[in-house]
Parts: sequence; C-alpha cells; structure tokens
Amino acid sequence: MCDLENNETPASDVTMPGSLTDVAKALRELIGLFHDVKETAIEGVEWFRARSAGKTAESLDFISFKADGFLDPLTRIESGSYTDLEFKKLKDYLAETQRGVEERIRVIHAKEKEIRRIVGAELGSSLLNSVYGKYGKFEIRKKIEDLVQLKEKGANKKNLQKKAKDIIKMIDNLNKNLWKLHDLLFPPKPIK
Repeated sequence: MCDLENNETPASDVTMPGSLTDVAKALRELIGLFHDVKETAIEGVEWFRARSAGKTAESLDFISFKADGFLDPLTRIESGSYTDLEFKKLKDYLAETQRGVEERIRVIHAKEKEIRRIVGAELGSSLLNSVYGKYGKFEIRKKIEDLVQLKEKGANKKNLQKKAKDIIKMIDNLNKNLWKLHDLLFPPKPIK
C-alpha cells in the first residue's frame, strides 16, 4: 500500500486520468465553448439583420422621387413654364434610373414577408402596394413616359400641365407611403 516514510502519496490524493475532476473541468470548458459559439452566432445574425435592414432602407430611399430628380421638370411642366429641356430631362432620368429601380424593387420584394411580419399583413400589403400597385413606382414611371410621348406627339400645354399635376400627386402619395414604411421598419432613434 502506501509508504509515507518513503515519500509515497496516498492513493486517495492521486488524480487519475478520467476522474470526476477531469470530467467536470472538461464539461465546464465545453459549456464555455458553447456559450462563446452562441454569442458569436448571435452577433453574426445581428450583423446580418442590420446589413439587410440597411439595404432595405437604402432601397426605399432610392425608389422615392427626389426634388432634384423627376420632380423639378414635372413642376416646371405643371406650372406651364417649361421648354423641351424638361422633357429631355425626364426621358434621360427614366433611362438612367431604370436598372437601379429594378434592382431596388427586387430587394424590397425579397423582404416582403418580413415587412408584413413586422408591420402587419394589412398595413404591409397596403404599403407594398404603393410600390407595386396602380399608383406605385412602375406605374408612375409609365405615366412619365406617356407624358414625354404626349409632348412628342404635340399635345397642348393645358393637357401636359394636367398630366404633370396628376403625376406629382401620385409621386407625393408614393413618397409619403415609402417614408411611412421606412419609419415603421426602422423607427427613428430619439435625439439625445
């Protein structure tokens, strides 16, 4: 057995490989590893959601109509103080923005279920309809094309003014709905 006079340690003080102590230490390390993996996964998901939300926000902003874009020539046409340059600008803007609008609409479409889940089916459908529907982005672009074609066909000034006014109303409605959707999806942070 154990000879204490010859500096032998008692068998009960020796830690054997595979002992309960080793299992407990290994289990603690394994739990710590799982915790670290969980935290890393959560951070990754949060990063992905933030990146995805950022793309959706950018898309909503991109498809809105800006004062320094289509609205400037449309406002001049509505007021009756236009030249052929306003119609050329409209035609150029349509061509320049076509691809970007299609790409942004695809991003929004891909997020459609998530949007409805966040803001509710009824409100989500209503707001998304403002993008795709009868008075949505594509329909407004079509109305702008029609306006340019009317000018090319020699339509009278009053008719062009009325069409421009109708388009501006559609744009105002679309922009309000896009901003509302944006703020529902990404609530503004309070100013500190």
